[in-house]
Amino acid sequence: MILILLSVNGRIILKNMEIKLTVLLSVYNDELTLDHCFKSLKNQTFQNFNIFCINDASTDSSLVIMKKWKKYFGQRMNIVSNNLNLGLTKSLNKGLSAIETAFIARLDADDWWSELKLEKQMKFIENNQTYNIIGCNYVNINHFDKTKKFITLKETNREIKDNLIMRNQFAHSCVIFSTDLIKKIGNYNETIKYAQDYELWLRAMPIAKFYNLQDFLCERKTGIGISAEKQYEQMKQVIKFKIQYIHKYGLYFGYLSIIELFLMMILSNFKNSNKI
Repeated sequence: MILILLSVNGRIILKNMEIKLTVLLSVYNDELTLDHCFKSLKNQTFQNFNIFCINDASTDSSLVIMKKWKKYFGQRMNIVSNNLNLGLTKSLNKGLSAIETAFIARLDADDWWSELKLEKQMKFIENNQTYNIIGCNYVNINHFDKTKKFITLKETNREIKDNLIMRNQFAHSCVIFSTDLIKKIGNYNETIKYAQDYELWLRAMPIAKFYNLQDFLCERKTGIGISAEKQYEQMKQVIKFKIQYIHKYGLYFGYLSIIELFLMMILSNFKNSNKI
């Protein structure tokens, strides 16, 4: 095979190589962070990917920003707009149903990547073809004081599987996964509104092979997320599906994490009850 190397704004694209990766974003009123997110895609040293964006009925300028970036990425970028706000889970499944590349990289609109992120993960996949869910370490950046917290996750398949029932071992925006694998297990569970990625990894555990690169390749903004009420609902939902998988896999030590979540919920209720 003869490879034709084309330089696009300093980035190399292998034009005659089949594109094997699609970046999947669902966007809802993310005008404040969306440019930063797309700039991190523009700056990737690996550029042989498509982009599939779902505009989940945004009411701000998110769609305008997406259309601006489509002019830059051209045919590599597709935008689909929902008439009604479907929420993240259903929107991601809508994207999954349309994507045909072998791998999908998830990216939330308020996160961004190191320029080497895709290159390092795709190189790992090329050299380790039995792995089908690959993440990385990441950095949480506080929205208010800009402080950074470096999050290190378990690395190997065995370590991740041994610890997954206790805590999610992947950040959603860090992950590249096999499209066929996720479709095989039924995509995201649309009854789950929060932590839908965590439930997906637990469901995939018997047939997936996991790995986390130990590089810090993703940055995530924290401190402006969901409300206390939604955090409470998220914890309730996580407890519900954790109990399901604890029994399904016989991982009864996972109840220690359930106790921890209950204590967090009780503390959260106590704090909220004392607000004036």
